[in-house]
Amino acid sequence: MKYCENCGKKLNHSNDDLCPDCRRRVGRRPGSSMRKLSVADTPIGLTKQEFLTYYSKGARLCGTAAILGYLSAIAMLAIVVYFYRDSSAIVFVDVSFLLLLGLLLHITKNRAVAFLYLAFCVLNAVIYLVTEGRFIAALPIISAILGVIGAFWYDREWRAYHEQYGFDSD
Repeated sequence: MKYCENCGKKLNHSNDDLCPDCRRRVGRRPGSSMRKLSVADTPIGLTKQEFLTYYSKGARLCGTAAILGYLSAIAMLAIVVYFYRDSSAIVFVDVSFLLLLGLLLHITKNRAVAFLYLAFCVLNAVIYLVTEGRFIAALPIISAILGVIGAFWYDREWRAYHEQYGFDSD
């Protein structure tokens, strides 16, 4: 006889995939396998943090976008320091804003932050294109676009989770 690892209830059939009581997948804990679980695998009553950590693909995409933003900020700083030794402090402000907006996107997964990040990256690319005559901001723009997609995807997943179990949206 098998028991649910989450709630301890006895399972009716040994080949059940879901516990009939808590609806968690049997034989697997969140984080125990390399594959992250999807919204369809979600049990009832998750906190927003648990949902983010174990089930949201949009949240993972926001994290990927933020990491790309960190890498592009570090690359921008390294290029400017190495090739343009007489650079002004404005470059350090650009890098600081890029890191800050990437960190905010990574932490909040917020659509407004994602759009602000995208607007900053596009504006920064236009300024560099006009002043330097070359386009050097492809990676920050790509990471910002991924951030916008991830933030909307996460929001859609969170709303679908609430609708699936009849919770009120927050």
